[in-house]
Amino acid sequence: MKTYKEWSESKKSFREYIEKGDEIDDEIYDHFLGCVPPIKQSLHGFLCGEPYSHDFEGNGLYDSFYYIATQYIYGGLKTVREFTEKAGV
Repeated sequence: MKTYKEWSESKKSFREYIEKGDEIDDEIYDHFLGCVPPIKQSLHGFLCGEPYSHDFEGNGLYDSFYYIATQYIYGGLKTVREFTEKAGV
């Protein structure tokens, strides 16, 4: 499990520290949920409110986070459509 404390101590950027599908602690989940209001949210997760980058079609790519069966998971960069269609964690 990736933790907020280990991330802070690592001095790495978030994307250097994490990979899609990694289990994360609730502190990381809450940190990103509280940064800015999510652009999209459901019972099972959220997309950060600001895009990290854009795809070739100009769609925003947002960090995605999920809460599945008592686990917090980093879902990687997703468009709003991918998140809405639940295109895999």
